[in-house]
Amino acid sequence: MVEAFPAIASEELPPAEASPTGDASVPLELSNAVPPAALTSTVFAPSPPPEDGIEVVAAPTSLGAAPRTAATEEEFALIIPAGINAPTKWLIASAVLGLVGAAALGLTLVRAVSPSSAASPKAAARAAATVPAEPVHERAATAAPSPAPLGPGDTRPQAAAEPPASASSSAIPWDDLPQTSSNSCEALATLNAGPKAFLAGQAVTSAQRALVRGDTTAAHAAFCTAAQLGVPNDSVLLGLTRVLFMQSDLAAALKVVDQLLERAPTNKQAFDLRGDILIRIGKVEEARQAWFKAAGATRASKLLVDNLIRSNDADAKTALRSGDLLRADRILRRNIALTSGDPERCRKLIAVLVKNGNAAAADRWRAYLSARGD
Repeated sequence: MVEAFPAIASEELPPAEASPTGDASVPLELSNAVPPAALTSTVFAPSPPPEDGIEVVAAPTSLGAAPRTAATEEEFALIIPAGINAPTKWLIASAVLGLVGAAALGLTLVRAVSPSSAASPKAAARAAATVPAEPVHERAATAAPSPAPLGPGDTRPQAAAEPPASASSSAIPWDDLPQTSSNSCEALATLNAGPKAFLAGQAVTSAQRALVRGDTTAAHAAFCTAAQLGVPNDSVLLGLTRVLFMQSDLAAALKVVDQLLERAPTNKQAFDLRGDILIRIGKVEEARQAWFKAAGATRASKLLVDNLIRSNDADAKTALRSGDLLRADRILRRNIALTSGDPERCRKLIAVLVKNGNAAAADRWRAYLSARGD
């Protein structure tokens, strides 16, 4: 059953009137050329079926021109019944074009989505394969889980305890000599009756003579007596600092020298002694600053350091020639600190320590040089 389709009458259409302006681009209006009465409803008789049951339609022959993708206004005018006015025809034409465009866009999207969805697992696998592995040391730094307890048959070696810094052979052994703790001045002082000023002077003289003899214990007691007889002056505090330092009571020596610097902030000998005490404790930077202040400098410079090293070398040579091993020990340590562990000066210090009977300290310095490869 074939439904009726409104068709154009078989009468031949008269030619359209030319545009008054001569513009050939003006479309023809069929509604003006053919009256509405001329349009009739005609039922097309079905064509007889072919012998094989397949209807053969002749393909259009190409005239050499590229096929158009969209119908022109004239073509729409031929398909659309002439009874429809111009605005309605434009709406229908727009609707047809919109449907064609939507269909084309949908087909394009389907073709584009299908390969990408199929390739997404492969792309994910490639991305996972190209992600760089996290370095082992970074993982250990970010998360360090506690080690599991050893089982009965587990023989994994346990981590050895880290040695203290002072015992490390790669560090300069500033604390090679043991520290001591001496008696207080209240216990060592001897207070006799008489003028305090006179007795204090006698005590200072006695202490200086004891130092010449090398009797640090007697010198310590005499300086303590002078300090207890009145307000200690700079000479008493300086002598007491030297005695405490020679006895390796570094904490007491540092306390006395700081008391002296409160009274005399520009005392060069006090700053030198303070640097010598601090270097024995291992406070290298504070010791250097004290020596710089003793030289009258407010900040370090290469010229200042070079001059101090040159002067200290001369003092150490003089002390060694005169047999003053304690002074040679102090001066050599200054230059070792200023030169960041010069091997030649370390060897000289080792020789001084051996002559002074400090074999254990000398071994510490030898181990330091051996660790450096010197």
